[in-house]
Amino acid sequence: MFLKPAFTVRYLAAFILGSALTIFMAGCETTPAKPPLQLNPPEVRLGPVLDLLKVSTTQDIVRVVSSTSDQVHVLIASKALKQVIDIAIGLNGMAEEQVVRSDYAPSTMDATLDGQGQLHILMDAEHWVLKDQKWRESAPTIWQEAGITVERPGFVHGAPQLVWTFTAFGKDIGSMLERRVWRGAGGGYPAGGFLIYPWHEQTRKAVLVVDGAGGASPWNVLDPQSPSDTLIVDAQSDAAGTIHLVYATGDNVDLADTVSLLSGVVTRKAGRFLLHYVRKQIKDLQTATPNPSNPLKKLDKVQLLRGITGSRQLDWPYTHTRLPLAVDPVTGSALIGDRWFVKGDHWTEVMNSSSVFPMGSPPEKISATGNDNFDAITIGNIDQRFLGRTGIKYSRFSKGEWSAPLWLSVAGTLSLLDLPLVDMASTGNGNSFVVWSTAHGIVGRWVEHLQKASP
Repeated sequence: MFLKPAFTVRYLAAFILGSALTIFMAGCETTPAKPPLQLNPPEVRLGPVLDLLKVSTTQDIVRVVSSTSDQVHVLIASKALKQVIDIAIGLNGMAEEQVVRSDYAPSTMDATLDGQGQLHILMDAEHWVLKDQKWRESAPTIWQEAGITVERPGFVHGAPQLVWTFTAFGKDIGSMLERRVWRGAGGGYPAGGFLIYPWHEQTRKAVLVVDGAGGASPWNVLDPQSPSDTLIVDAQSDAAGTIHLVYATGDNVDLADTVSLLSGVVTRKAGRFLLHYVRKQIKDLQTATPNPSNPLKKLDKVQLLRGITGSRQLDWPYTHTRLPLAVDPVTGSALIGDRWFVKGDHWTEVMNSSSVFPMGSPPEKISATGNDNFDAITIGNIDQRFLGRTGIKYSRFSKGEWSAPLWLSVAGTLSLLDLPLVDMASTGNGNSFVVWSTAHGIVGRWVEHLQKASP
């Protein structure tokens, strides 16, 4: 559920350098050090490529949400059109389109389906709901009611009821307020200039809140007493209400996936970070009984604060926080990147010789297709050579093994400052709908499994 920050002039240099490095690395990408041998091709049928939006894609946002066994909703925030568009697509390729909001291009967007089958969308901090086939603005969010400004608002996907996720300043929610850092005037960060002096930075904490009548649910804060920031990388749930969560901790961890050339006296910069995994039941997040050992105090702005600490630190030696996860809604199993398969308390290392993803470059998106099987897609180099074509690579994880890769199409954007957009959702009956951007618009296609997944 990771939400990318808005593109601003402040990060212009970051995007230029980051995009250049990504293009270079994509062009130089080769097969894994241990090439996969005798991989079985995925037993799928590819539907036709559908044109979803014929307009240049620059800094757009795409979210795909499964609504029924044979339909998905593709939500597109178009910068060029200044619109948020909802396209409902059936397995037969028929599409119905409506505008959610005009004259508006949000910097962040997320969407989910609740347990009653109602579709929700967050555009920046605005909450809209699809009712009677019409999009309507909903009641104020819990943070708006509390009078708190948040960052990266989103949802726990797949949960039987609405669960909000967001990042808030420690000072607004009563957790660790700030930390001391050392900065250098003259160019270095946190030190390196000719003048080194102490500085105080506000902490940013990730929060989960189960939606409830009257806002009765507590605000669950990740690592509230740590001076480090916390950031939700991805959050998914099964149909029974078991939430699987991957989050990052570190100083200014919200900037971990950016490269800034403007470090100076007042510029924040990410430090080293760690990734953690935690599993919680929704009912436990709703319990309003305070823990006597919890040092957090009750504030007028929120009902109750309670801390959550990761149960497992993940072995993640890479410099980016991209680590998607997916949860099977029925069996409750989870796939974390292309590395770990989690079934209850049992963990299996699955990043083996069959993985089609380069070391340290997990899939961009994973979705559960049923019976502990998962689809995964990533952005790769089709031609396997320098400056080769960028495309969407698909693979299926089943019974502990990855299938041979399958290239879905060429991808791209009009601007060199942007990586191609990509997202995917599975309908739970073995079919997935994949969406990606090209230089001339946004397209998608169905990936239909020819055989039912075996348990």
